[in-house]
Parts: sequence; structure tokens; C-alpha cells
Amino acid sequence: MTKANRLRFDTTRLTGLIEGGIGRRECARLTGIGRQRLDRLLSGEADFTQCEIKQLASVLMLSGGEVTAYFFTPKVQKF
Repeated sequence: MTKANRLRFDTTRLTGLIEGGIGRRECARLTGIGRQRLDRLLSGEADFTQCEIKQLASVLMLSGGEVTAYFFTPKVQKF
């Protein structure tokens, strides 16, 4: 699958949860994910690895169902 055709996920809720809570800088520090990498993940410019999802879910104390909602909701393309 080319980068242009890859499935994109909506990170709006995840971004809101982080920014409304501990903030990006603290989230990056607690997860060990670099700040620039976290910014790219939240903007949709990069894809999450399984390890990053686990780290974020742990820090944000997300349940299994919440992980699905926050990380795997497809982004609806506007035409």
C-alpha cells in the first residue's frame, strides 16, 4: 500500500485527551516517545507502532475498548 493510499486513523480524540490532560511534553516524557515523533503521530503524518500504542494506553490508562476508539477509528475523507 502506498503512502497516499494507506488507511488513516482519526487522532482528534487522542490529541484532545492528551492536550486536555497531561499535555504533549509530559506525555512524550512519560512514554519515552520523542516529542517530534509524538507530534507527527498526532497529526497523522506517521503511523503508530504497537509499542507506541501500548505505551500511550498505559500512560493514559485506557481500557481495551478505549484503545480501539482512540487509535483505530478510521478518518473519514472529505471530498
